[in-house]
Formats: sequence, C-alpha cells, structure tokens
Amino acid sequence: MSDYGRPPVHPSSPADRCPSVANVVARVDGGLARVKVPAGRLAVTALRAVAGAATARAGGVIEITGRANLQLRGVHDPAGLAADVAAADLTAGELGDLRRGVVAPPLAGLDPTALDDPTPLIAPLLAALGAAPELDRLSPKWGVTLDAGGAWPLAGRRDDVVVEARGGGRWAVRTAAADRVVGAAEVPAAVVGAAVAGVDRPRTTVTVRGAGRATGPLGAGPGRGTLRRWWGATPWLGRLTAATAAALADAAEAAGAAEVRLTPWRGVVVATSAPLAVDGLVDDPADPAAGAVACVGAAGCTSGLADAPADAAAVVAALRRRGGPPVPFHVSGCPKGCAGGTAVARTFVAVAPGRYDVLDGTGTVVARAVPPAGLEAALP
Repeated sequence: MSDYGRPPVHPSSPADRCPSVANVVARVDGGLARVKVPAGRLAVTALRAVAGAATARAGGVIEITGRANLQLRGVHDPAGLAADVAAADLTAGELGDLRRGVVAPPLAGLDPTALDDPTPLIAPLLAALGAAPELDRLSPKWGVTLDAGGAWPLAGRRDDVVVEARGGGRWAVRTAAADRVVGAAEVPAAVVGAAVAGVDRPRTTVTVRGAGRATGPLGAGPGRGTLRRWWGATPWLGRLTAATAAALADAAEAAGAAEVRLTPWRGVVVATSAPLAVDGLVDDPADPAAGAVACVGAAGCTSGLADAPADAAAVVAALRRRGGPPVPFHVSGCPKGCAGGTAVARTFVAVAPGRYDVLDGTGTVVARAVPPAGLEAALP
C-alpha cells in the first residue's frame, strides 16, 4: 500500500527472518513464536494443545495471522513450547516448516459457488514441497496461495506462487515470471518447479486476480456435497484467548467436526450443520468488530508508535454507537503495515506517537497525522 509496507528482500537479509517454533523472537511483551498451519487446517486436538501451550508456555493469547497460521506472544518457555507443538504434530522441523507455507480457501469443499474444489490438491502439494530438500534455502516468507474463486475468493492477495482455478479441473500456476495452466495432478510438480527456480534469488510475488473481500466467512452458510453447512466467526482483532481457543475446540468436536479451519481474514470456519456458540468469537457480519484488524502495537513491538489494539477497539465502539453497516479497517502501529493483507476501506498507519496517516482502499494517503480520537471520523 503506497510507500508503506515492507518491500521484497533477499532471503539472506536479516529483515527476512521470521519467528517460528525453533526461532522464538524477542519482543517487548516477551518471546514471539509462529506455528505454521498448512492450508489453515487445524485438528481440534491440535487446537486444544496450542491453547494449553499458550497458557503454560506463553502469555495466554493466540493470534491468527494473515496467512492462516498461529502466533503465541509472551513466550517464556521456548523449549517447552517446542515440545508441546511437536507432540501435537504441528511442526515438520525448522527446515520442514519453511516448506509448509500454503494458504488455501477456508471454504474448500464447502463453497457451492467455487470454480473447483482445491481440497484434493492440498495433501499432494504439501507432500511434494516436503520432499524437496533443495527448497530449504527459500525465504521463510515464501509461500503458495490456492484460490478457487467462489463467494470468498483470495483475490488481491500476493504470494510467490499463485494457483488459481480455471474450472473443469484446470489450474493456472502463476509466478512473476510466467503463467502455466495444468491439470490438477500436475499442480504439485509445477509449484515445486516454480519454487526451485526461486531458490537463492530475491523474492518476487504475484497478485491473485480479482477483487477481494474485506471479511471472511461469518455466520452460517450452505455447503456442497456431503458437507452441507459451515459456520464462520472471527475473534476480537484476530486474537484468541487460550480459554476461547479451548472452548472452540470443544464446541467443534461436540458438533462432530474433526478440524477447525483458520482463515486469511484471521477468523475460523467449522464444517457443521448448526452454528456454534463460543464466547469471544464474533459471527455477525453486521458487527463492526468483524471488519477490524490491528497489529500488536507499541505494547508488544519496538517499532510500535501507538497502541493499535486500543485505538482499533475505540473505533469499533464508536461504530457500534453510530450504527449502520460495518466499515472494514486496519490499524497499524508503524509504517510496516503488519497484520494487513485484506481489502479494507481505511488503513490507519501510525507515523508518530499517537498520530496516524489515513489511507483509502487503494493505498492513497487521504489524511495525515490524525489523532486516535479522529479515526472514526476518517472512515467513509
């Protein structure tokens, strides 16, 4: 967005290093660890294990990232956390996790309007990436996005490789260098080939075609085939308390679901015939909280210039008082733009202590140095 955000960097650059279970990074609020969740599919048993680890090994809060992974903040027992994550089968090792960066539609196999079902691609793709040790030199930020169109496309997202449904079992494998249309069985090899071509080179990304959605699947909706219904919700600003995560795992399991799907909109989806009731989750698309995104801000990051979560919460409260339809927005505590990635009407970027530049949906700056009290008025 505009001149804000982080440009592509070479894999060897310190700016390209990411937190992980093996690389817990020090932050203002303690250690930060990221758990890769391939394609956003998380077994209820694994979610319950992460909730326990967040309580015992960290600060009790679990963030859902814009790539449908999990982050634990305030980590004070990295070795114990690593053991818990390994016991829950949530890591393939430090190098193996680098090759698990696959984002998939959370309604895969559920959305009756999708051009195709990417579900059969996911396991073979992950297996092919996992069996290619030459990819160990990829940037930790390297990734693949699968997009099947439908009601909640991943359009507008950027990634190193984009795989887009073309209908009739055909998929376009796209990189910044080339586009190639292949059959479903050829997708894993085509993606691995594109990945190998990018080893030891500066990252280049490509954008998923089309117009994106500002919020993910919320409420209940119709499914397809044997998966007749789904339920979607979002935690407050993309952050689950350990208690909410454990309650979600219990509710999903009681409803007969074996997994919870994380979404790139920092929400969750469960294939279930009836809505779930879980305190701490918002499933009403008319609630302004459903479209609010914020980074951790100054309370957890040395780059933070403002209390982004508190300022976002104040805007949500103001929108609730105002009434009317929700207005999706993103609050970033510094110009890096962390926690972004979805289509929003306004982005508030802290550029000085307690002061925000305001960007519209195209990334154009429309106001500068706005105090937190003026953010709600800057919304359309």
